[in-house]
Amino acid sequence: MINLIKADIYRVFRGKGIYITMGFLFVLCILQSFGMMESIGISSENMEGAEEIVTQLTGKMVPMIMMRANDNLLYLLLPVIIFISAADFSSGTAKNVLANGVSRTHYYFSKLILSMLFCIVISVSSLVIPTTIVTLLKGFGGGVDLEFVGQVFKAFSLQLFLLLAVTSLGIFFVFTTRSTAKVNGLYIAFCLVPMLLIVLLFGISEEFIKLLDYEMVMNIRMAAYANVMTSLEIVRVIGLGIVYMLFSLVGTLMLFKKCDIK
Repeated sequence: MINLIKADIYRVFRGKGIYITMGFLFVLCILQSFGMMESIGISSENMEGAEEIVTQLTGKMVPMIMMRANDNLLYLLLPVIIFISAADFSSGTAKNVLANGVSRTHYYFSKLILSMLFCIVISVSSLVIPTTIVTLLKGFGGGVDLEFVGQVFKAFSLQLFLLLAVTSLGIFFVFTTRSTAKVNGLYIAFCLVPMLLIVLLFGISEEFIKLLDYEMVMNIRMAAYANVMTSLEIVRVIGLGIVYMLFSLVGTLMLFKKCDIK
């Protein structure tokens, strides 16, 4: 499995796609640093209320503020998933690798682990880059103590867990459809359609706002407020992530082992 991961890393960094994706991440971080970029997906402000406006931004404030719009990272994870996994099926590489004696389980986990590693790198970068930019321009705005580190870590770890869950779902789409076009369609639909439906249903009855508690993109946004969430809310969010991961893991292993690779 280690050799498969090393080979994928070499292949990914030989192409231009990963550098373009990281370039978009850098631009996104710059825009967010100056307050020029919010969530790409469907807005729910009319249901949840407007957020506070920050006028004097400092480096110490950046991590918590950036995490409020880190659902944008979902759209950067899609090309990473495509580069790492879907490209193998479209090029026929997957069939050759499996024909050489690599088990389907090892092949799947090599893709999943590498995709999750890239997810972690992108997530960490989404905080480090804008924090560095704002600190250089406006100063850090205070000292770093255990309370600050604990607050950032709590929110970031919860949000990262959900991003990893979506990454695993993306890999599920790859291994069950084995089609780049279908993966793109399913992934984008997953990111946009549930929120859109809830917004439409909210216009019918305000009771439908409760569905946001189980909508992944909204939970990624709300993870930024982990420090003011109740224990029950945090358990619900973690449970949602576990459900997605287990569904993706079990579903992929069951379906991929039985399918024909062309």
